[in-house]
Amino acid sequence: MSIDLEKNKSEILRAYDDVLSDKTPTDCSLSLIIVTKPGILLGYEGQTNILKLIGTGDGGLEELADELNSSKVMYAVVRVTDPKTTRTKHVLINYIGEACPNLRKGICARHLHDVKGLLKGIHVTINARNEEEVEADQVFAALAKATATSYNFSDRSENEERNAPVGTNYQRTNPLSEINTSSRNKFWEEQEHEEQVRKQEEIQRKKLEEMTIDQERRKTEMKSSKEREVQQQEHSVKVAASRRASEVADERLRAAREPGDGPTAADAERDEQERARRAELLRKQRKQVRNICSVALFFRLFYIAF
Repeated sequence: MSIDLEKNKSEILRAYDDVLSDKTPTDCSLSLIIVTKPGILLGYEGQTNILKLIGTGDGGLEELADELNSSKVMYAVVRVTDPKTTRTKHVLINYIGEACPNLRKGICARHLHDVKGLLKGIHVTINARNEEEVEADQVFAALAKATATSYNFSDRSENEERNAPVGTNYQRTNPLSEINTSSRNKFWEEQEHEEQVRKQEEIQRKKLEEMTIDQERRKTEMKSSKEREVQQQEHSVKVAASRRASEVADERLRAAREPGDGPTAADAERDEQERARRAELLRKQRKQVRNICSVALFFRLFYIAF
């Protein structure tokens, strides 16, 4: 996604002009940060791509380091004096915090070119990932390394612009800058691709875990169902055996009586007690069957629900 430079453009350029001016004691402003002499710090509005001015200052690199946020992408512009040539140079620090999400890094990697286009007159661009990389010795080391090329190119470009014919649109190209931009874009594209692959792997892993849990649940349910069937069969066998025993007892009572003799009062009482005993036994057995069926139904509904 492209960066929005228009919303806060006037405010950013006013702060940047103060950095370029020797009369203004500024050292940090924009969504960037500027150190050592006047500077500015720039950033984004929330999670949008709208560039905004975070602040300005003249406290140097130490002030800049205190303002950096390791979870964000920021830009700093600082005006420094080259120890080799004693000439003033404007340094753009492209700060990408170590805790910044990879997806955000990939999106903002394409914005640096537009930011440099907005801030005319930058001599050197430095990439930083933490506060240590914006310390004075690190900045001056990068500045010294780039002085022989970047700064000379800038001088030559300025002379050619002054000598160019009126109305020309010719601009000198910088092959090194184009190569660096291409390499950086490729790096962030790879980071974004790796992030997408990681997300897909995470989705597949969760699906596999859910399938494993579901299979285990089904196995447990089948095992419980078989155990309940075995219990019901055993109970049915016991009930049948009890009924058979009751029938055998009745047959023995009938066989014990003399043929033609009518039942006595004692026989009738014994028969009544035996029938009551059998009825109570059957009632308890039916109650046990109902309890087993209720438990089986509860477990079946429980597994269906979950």
